[in-house]
Amino acid sequence: MSSKVKDDFDIFPPVFHHADEESAKEQKKYHISLGIELVAVIVVPLAEFLKRFSNEFEWFSFIALLFLICAAIYRFVEKPEQKWYVLRAFAESLKTLSWKFVMHAEPFNVDDQGAESLYRERVKKLMDSESNKDVISFLPDPNNHGIIRNSMKDFRNKTDSERQDLYLQKRIDEQESWYQYKARRNQISSSVSFGILIFIISIALALVMKNLFCNINDANLPLEVLITAAVSLITWTESKRFSELAKSYRVTANDIDFVRDGFEQTVKRDGISSTVADAEQAFSREHAEWISRKDL
Repeated sequence: MSSKVKDDFDIFPPVFHHADEESAKEQKKYHISLGIELVAVIVVPLAEFLKRFSNEFEWFSFIALLFLICAAIYRFVEKPEQKWYVLRAFAESLKTLSWKFVMHAEPFNVDDQGAESLYRERVKKLMDSESNKDVISFLPDPNNHGIIRNSMKDFRNKTDSERQDLYLQKRIDEQESWYQYKARRNQISSSVSFGILIFIISIALALVMKNLFCNINDANLPLEVLITAAVSLITWTESKRFSELAKSYRVTANDIDFVRDGFEQTVKRDGISSTVADAEQAFSREHAEWISRKDL
């Protein structure tokens, strides 16, 4: 989840915001480069088809192939997808650490000095891990920009009741709303993509049936263009993972809803420290997915 908490409420170290922003940039780079490849793949057969009617389309194939090879080389060399996954997983892990720290949750349910020392140690360990250090090495050194902000200390010093209310509002409720929104959005995108795919395939099928049943072998029918467009749309849909993400976000939203409904009772029974530590596990589903995809 990309952070939307800014200005008036910020309990995260500067390195979190850097990672969050860079993750969004790498995601955009990946989808732009992939989009260029898929459009170029469609333009090539389209240009070849249009050349039958006009030689003005002669250069379209050449230009499209240039864009295709440049985009493919960029994705292979720069690996924006891998950087996106690693940065996203790092940011989410850092967010979880920060919430546990300010909420006195395990293992930060010790005195302030010990908790701050442990937090710095955990952040350093996270940044130095073998799976992260090559990608996030460009991020600013937290030691030079302050790992623990005053806002984090102020939040940690609030009363149990104040921290509990803010955790419900700023962590649980906002996370649940975000996952519900993303689940709906991805489900709509999945349905729209599927509808467009069926439409393209239906047109191609109609043209094939025209050739078969009308004894017409029309070389001017854009079958290759339609088939390529359908395959490109399937590739784009798979890269965006609309259906899979919609299901994953719904499950996570339901998990968070379950946590929220029993939060106050669990706090009374187990205490705020243990309850928050358990609640953060409900947010780890997406973290695990990002980590599992970082080597793709």
